Amino acid sequence: MPTKTYYNLPKEKQVKIFDAAFKEFSRVSFNRAKISNIIKKAGIPRGSFYQYFKDKKDLYFYVIENVFGKKHNQLKDLLKKHEGDIFKASEEMFIKDLEIINKENHNFFKNLFLNLNFNLSDHLSKQKNIHRKNMNNLLELVDKSKIERENIKDILELIRMISKDLITMKLAKNISNGEVISLYKKRMEIVKYGVIKNEYRSRKE
Repeated sequence: MPTKTYYNLPKEKQVKIFDAAFKEFSRVSFNRAKISNIIKKAGIPRGSFYQYFKDKKDLYFYVIENVFGKKHNQLKDLLKKHEGDIFKASEEMFIKDLEIINKENHNFFKNLFLNLNFNLSDHLSKQKNIHRKNMNNLLELVDKSKIERENIKDILELIRMISKDLITMKLAKNISNGEVISLYKKRMEIVKYGVIKNEYRSRKE
């Protein structure tokens, strides 16, 4: 993550560096992105870059977390809008994601989802507390009247996995929004109601 030196920069300079990084990671995948292109677009010396970030990977995760931090706040707003209905809120969030991917952020998300092939374990371990805090914030807003409390975290994780899988599929195969949304709804029905027929649900194996 950025150093204190970065956060002490004027806001407009932070934005300029972020925008330069976002454009470079949109242009090519992480492995092909060049720090030299980023510092040239941002108008900063190479030495200054390493005062702000440890390396290219550090900058990349900063960009990702800024993008997905906004998504977390959007989902919170949608949960409030739908009175805690996690399925309605998540479906609207998924549709909004598709709209964003089809517009100016298409290349960034394509490079992210289709080329994220390096080891993330070290980074993810450092972010556990942030993830736990975000998850707890969401859990507080979920309507638990129709869902077993012990299953809510698993449901949120399933929704996240389904959304990620379908967005990756869309970016890889360029299938229509209508087809992706149809698949999303089908999989959500399975999450909500399962696959066992009603007449068999009360039977013991």
